[in-house]
Amino acid sequence: MGVLSIEQQMAALYEHCTQLVFFMKRTAPFTYEYRYVNPAGVAIFKQSPIGCELGMSGLNHNKSDVIVENYEKAIKENRQIIYRDFYLFADTKHTNETTVWPVFIEQEQYVLAVSKEMSSHKVLEEEQHFLSTLFLKQHNPMIVASRTGQVLKINRVFSEVFSVPETVIGTHLKPRNEEERQLIKLCEEHLQPLFEGSHQEVVSMNWIYNTRINYTILMTPIVMEDEIVAVSLEWIEQNDAQHLEATLKETNFLLEGYKQALAAASNFCITDTEGIIEYVSEGYQQLSGYSCEELLGQTNAILNSRRHTSEFYEDMWTTIKRGAIWQGEICNRTKRGTYYWAHTTIVPVLDKNADIKNFVSVCIDVTERRALMSSLQNIEKTFNLITENTNDFITITNEDGIILYASPNHKERLGYEKEKLIGKFYSDILTAESSEVLKREIVQTLNNEEEANVELEMVSKFGETLWTEAYITGVQDPVREEVYQYVTIAREITQRKQKEEELRFLAYHDALTLLPNRRYLSLQCEKLEQEAKERQQSIVAMYIDGDNFKAINDVYGHDVGDEFIREFGRALKRSLRDSDFVCRIGGDEFVVLLTHMSLEEAVCEQQILATIERIQQVLRKGWDIAGNHFAPTSSIGIAVYPQHGTSVELLLEKADSALYLAKNVSGKDSYRFASN
Repeated sequence: MGVLSIEQQMAALYEHCTQLVFFMKRTAPFTYEYRYVNPAGVAIFKQSPIGCELGMSGLNHNKSDVIVENYEKAIKENRQIIYRDFYLFADTKHTNETTVWPVFIEQEQYVLAVSKEMSSHKVLEEEQHFLSTLFLKQHNPMIVASRTGQVLKINRVFSEVFSVPETVIGTHLKPRNEEERQLIKLCEEHLQPLFEGSHQEVVSMNWIYNTRINYTILMTPIVMEDEIVAVSLEWIEQNDAQHLEATLKETNFLLEGYKQALAAASNFCITDTEGIIEYVSEGYQQLSGYSCEELLGQTNAILNSRRHTSEFYEDMWTTIKRGAIWQGEICNRTKRGTYYWAHTTIVPVLDKNADIKNFVSVCIDVTERRALMSSLQNIEKTFNLITENTNDFITITNEDGIILYASPNHKERLGYEKEKLIGKFYSDILTAESSEVLKREIVQTLNNEEEANVELEMVSKFGETLWTEAYITGVQDPVREEVYQYVTIAREITQRKQKEEELRFLAYHDALTLLPNRRYLSLQCEKLEQEAKERQQSIVAMYIDGDNFKAINDVYGHDVGDEFIREFGRALKRSLRDSDFVCRIGGDEFVVLLTHMSLEEAVCEQQILATIERIQQVLRKGWDIAGNHFAPTSSIGIAVYPQHGTSVELLLEKADSALYLAKNVSGKDSYRFASN
């Protein structure tokens, strides 16, 4: 399979993504060209923008200037940029939030931009801002306290009437006199009924500030996810009829404001106790596809998708009829016959006698979220199917190298239980050398947001080792964007490594004798010269040629001749020290290098002669091959560092010349030193 182009990789990743995906090439400063746009993105253009510059794609100049400004910022600062194209309470159709990542490929600069719809977020922020404003402008003194009595919020009126500074927020109210102490105690006593299910508590009292004023404190629970998280307390003055009327009007205005805010922020309807629809918001109409006239007087059965059992609806009605809040996800059917999922909260509304008067049903469209979750579940199933059945070693580690996931092959090949690996350092299952290689690779490569390809030696539970070729990719942590996790896919290459070692050995060793060859000798020259110089020592090169080798081949054949060469090499090796080594150059020619020799010429000469004596003694002792005894002799040429040269190559040349003179002048079974 060939390597996919960037555009093909983008298509594979984002072709079915419902968000808008743009892959842009920076052709010049402040100039970007569309290289890939997914189908969801193409749909917002009149024609495909691929190949066009951003400013020529039909976007208005103001919007394209904002986009380019953020693209430039992402590339200049080399980091992720997030920007919005809307403002609170702005009348705009498109409310997107865009995330931009800079991408550097060789010398080219790109950006990947993913835009997601933010309409619901915008509405919720507007609602929060609206309700917060209403609280602060409330005519009556108000305070919001946690279950433990900690002050969470006070409005301006409370601060002015009771001379309580805003610095009290975050602390507990402390009584300044006996009346305040009794009041706090009285309020605490009324908290318990709220926590036991009461929808509202009323505390009547006389409060003295300059004049005696009758107040009624309304205590209302604040509920989130079926749990009381705080209590609001509102002081309502009772002795002034005109003020009470104004307060009622203000309250009515607030309620109408809440209703309008809810209508703008969410999809909701109000029904009577039998489920007959009395009011629907505009969003509810748009979501269902029915008009207000078509819905009023009907029940929500008009939206029944028949995806839920009768028990599902019976449980819902039982819950709300006893005055409790019901929450769940309902699949409804629009007027057009399509289906949508709504996260629904149904709240019973009580009258002054605490009897249920209406039900308010607030719906949030979660169709896209459910589709995304389904897609993610399918991806997870595919991931599990691949990882659970592959022969590769797949791991996911955090930024510290601690294993978060390990594929089953770790147990099958290495003997590690999956549960035992989770929480263990990945380096613990590598050899010490491979662990250092991995650390170095992560620092040098992965921190630059590149992939790493490295060979690692793994250690099994039983101490055996195997080689792998690992591909390591850094991916952003799903929770902490500034932190990376590392995905490692390692494939076993033990047999390949063994074959490589065999080939490497054969490349530097003689195939017949398995002794080092001339190539190996060349690699060692510089190292030997450096050691000799640093340690103030000498090196001796000896060229050795077996006498009458051709006659052995002619008389006994090549098989015996090959075995003779092998025995000749073994004999030379037995004659040397561990620090010396022997190489076969070819035919019956061998090179011996004597290291760690004395720089004093007289001492060095004695060492050389002792070595030659050992070689000749071992050769004269001989060996048997196929019933025949051989006791060969040899001719030797000798060159010494530094007298005959300061490089090993030059010593070999002079030793070769000395060998020629030894054979042709001194005769067989002789040796000769090179001339200065």
